Amino acid sequence: MNIEALRKKIGTLMGSSNWYLLDQDRINQFAVVTQDEQFIHTDPEKAAKTPFGTTIAHGFLTLALLPAMGGDVIPKLDGHLMSVNYGFEKLRFLSPVPAGSRSIFGLTRNTGIPEMVKAAIDSVAYQTKDLLLAMEKDSGLKIKVIRQDPSIGSRHPPPTLFRSGVCEVLFEFPNGQHPQSP
Repeated sequence: MNIEALRKKIGTLMGSSNWYLLDQDRINQFAVVTQDEQFIHTDPEKAAKTPFGTTIAHGFLTLALLPAMGGDVIPKLDGHLMSVNYGFEKLRFLSPVPAGSRSIFGLTRNTGIPEMVKAAIDSVAYQTKDLLLAMEKDSGLKIKVIRQDPSIGSRHPPPTLFRSGVCEVLFEFPNGQHPQSP
């Protein structure tokens, strides 16, 4: 692809990578190579007793898969010889990735602050879902309603609505208001 064809793709979905399985074997191999053999990554029996309930992939393992995932999506430019990783400004691992999970990478040209804000809000919804599932597993109860601090969500109903849908619960404010339904 030439640079002009790439410019025409600004603002469009470039594509999604293949799915990558983060199974226990891959996690164990990464643990050996990086010398990070902490039990939350390598010992399913001990990890089952943690809040995670199972072993989890290393954050750096998920990061290490980005070149492969990006290679599935990023078009090859005419005359391109090589790529060099420049680095990251602010990198955080916001949610644990349980062993056996699959991971995918999507790329859109012209990603800006609004898209990053949406991704951050979406990640909070999925982390809340993970937390609810762990709480339900531990308690044996089905959570149907979450009481939420009104200073957080009442002024911003769309993120609360999205989170309610992902979590399949009703978010209720202390005054009894139900700004949305799941």
